[in-house]
This record gives sequence, structure tokens and C-alpha cells, in this order.
Amino acid sequence: MYGIVLEHKGWVECDSEVGVGTTFSVMLPAIGANETAGLEPPGQADEIETAAVLPVTILVVDDEDVVRTSTVKLLQRTGYRACEAVDGFEALKIFRRRARQIEVVLLDLNMPGKSGIEVLAELTELNPDVKVIILTGYAAHEEDVKGAAGLLQKPFSADELRQKIVDVLAQQEPSTSTEATPAEDAARGVVDLTAPEA
Repeated sequence: MYGIVLEHKGWVECDSEVGVGTTFSVMLPAIGANETAGLEPPGQADEIETAAVLPVTILVVDDEDVVRTSTVKLLQRTGYRACEAVDGFEALKIFRRRARQIEVVLLDLNMPGKSGIEVLAELTELNPDVKVIILTGYAAHEEDVKGAAGLLQKPFSADELRQKIVDVLAQQEPSTSTEATPAEDAARGVVDLTAPEA
């Protein structure tokens, strides 16, 4: 959160008194009445064009409930199929079962337990073709996160998210790798849920 405040040229003030408690105040620059601060104009937020949306499944991984659930709802309203994970461990569990279906992963960079960098490495090992977009509230550049298809700074607008996904999918090049055999999938821990049971 502190990184987001700094990115918006704000600061944090702290007042502490023994026996009373501590108060943190987040100070952000004011905007004029005619400024939108990057938000969509009222009445246009729900006007989402879905004609160009491909039948893509997106996994959203973020430990912040508000960010995760609102992002999933936006993706679903846009026409994408979306699923969610609260941390890296759950994300990998879901991805191992649905590695062939999930084409894009929105991955928070800073999470407790298993960092976004660690999860990114394991995701690309399970499926080298998966497109991972890193989400972060800290100052970062795409070249700083090797293996990621893109990077999106928090907080982001609905338009920024949709455009980033479109850009990543548009840049997708046909894979030169051969189709993995069931044995190779099993060795990596990938479960093919489409295969008939023996």
C-alpha cells in the first residue's frame, strides 16, 4: 500500500500516544472537479465491448480480496472466463489441474508465503506458453520481471487492464514446442482433466 501512495505523490503521517494508540493518515493530492484521475466517466463503466473478446480463460492471483474479486467480475463482464486464487500455493494447485485451459495469469508480485517471482517460475515450467501479467503497487518495469508477458501498475483502470490483456494475446506467437506427452505432463505435475478415465 505504501508503494501505491508514493506513486501518487502522497505520504503517510503517523500520530502515536502512549496509552491512547496510533493513527496513520494517508495524504494524497487533491484533484479538480473536472479531472477524472484516470477513472471511467460515470455511466460508461458498464459499456464494455465484447465483440472482440476471445474465449480465453484467465487466472487471477492476488491476496487482496477487493482487488481479486473486482478483477474477476470485470473480466467476466467483459466476456472472459475467469477463476481466482488467494495465494501462490492455490494458484499452482489450480494451474496444475487446468494448465491446458488457462492462457493468461494475472499475478500479484508481492504475496505472503510464495512470491510472485517464485510462482511465475513454476507456472512457466508447467506451461512455457502461458502469458503471465505481473500486478504490482511498486515502481517496476517489464524488463525487471523475466519471463512475464507484461506488467501492470496498481491501481489500474478497467481500460488499462483490458488493453493489457488484448496486447498480450495479440503478441502471442505460435509455439514451436511439440505437444507434450501424457508422461511428460505427469512428470511436471500437470493433470489433463479432459482425458477419459481408465
